Amino acid sequence: MLSRLSKVPVAELAKVGEPDILGIPADLFYQLVHDCMVSLAISIIKGLRCLTPAFGRSFPWTMPLAGKGQEVPAPYATIVPTAVSTVTPNPTVAAMPFAVRPLREEDIPQVKAVEKQAFSTLFPPTSFRRELGNRAARYWVVEKRDEPGTPRPTTRPPKGIVRRFLRSARGLSQQGTPNSIVGFLGTWYAADQAHIVSVGVADGYRRRGIGELLLIAAVEHAIARETETITLEVRKSNAAARALYEKYGFIEQGIRKAYYSDNREDAVIMTTGSIQMERYATQVAALKQAHQERWGRVEIDVGT
Repeated sequence: MLSRLSKVPVAELAKVGEPDILGIPADLFYQLVHDCMVSLAISIIKGLRCLTPAFGRSFPWTMPLAGKGQEVPAPYATIVPTAVSTVTPNPTVAAMPFAVRPLREEDIPQVKAVEKQAFSTLFPPTSFRRELGNRAARYWVVEKRDEPGTPRPTTRPPKGIVRRFLRSARGLSQQGTPNSIVGFLGTWYAADQAHIVSVGVADGYRRRGIGELLLIAAVEHAIARETETITLEVRKSNAAARALYEKYGFIEQGIRKAYYSDNREDAVIMTTGSIQMERYATQVAALKQAHQERWGRVEIDVGT
């Protein structure tokens, strides 16, 4: 069973249903298998490096990036958190009643509702619980706050597969504050590229700068992670989204024919140049400042 599952990419697992396996919910079973394989691989690599110090230099994640002269961070390395904001807050600008932060497990019911509004024909829907366990993925949400300046919760629920198992066994649920999540964005990391896989904003909150706010968070995190480029797909007919991405340095690179299953519309592939160049960071800081001046000050926590 394990050898068969080990050949299935984590991304593919998100496309299937979630029946019980050996009496254990499928998402927990797959997470157990994934964590065991990762731990085994890390142990093997560490053991081989101890026997042969030069062994580690043959792996792609220890090879220097062309022109940068530094190593790519290991796929599962801990990323040092960046500052919440790189733009100096303007006290004369009113605070925006939203904040950006990493997705939490208790947000999942609300994020599912936002996804259903934004992508009514999407099938199968995203398994956000599994994505939280995917170490190559990062998701952010925009949280609505009734009063600007409300502090973020400092106490977070315990994490780990044991907690998820107990929740499934006992039928416990934490759904957070009703209707507080109004948007989300997901990114997958592979080698030196970040791939934005999904962006969704709830009905009634579009054209209020929320999509751009999420994009800023994703770009800042990719820069902090020392990723070289960012890529995404966007509907050919979505002129507003394409214009936003172009503003942040995305360039059209090609077409994916009949990419969207609902109407077989083509997708435009858009990719940035190097986001590690100083001029790109300067450009993003200026755009972030402009967003603040237009929509208001906002707290952005990109996490780790």
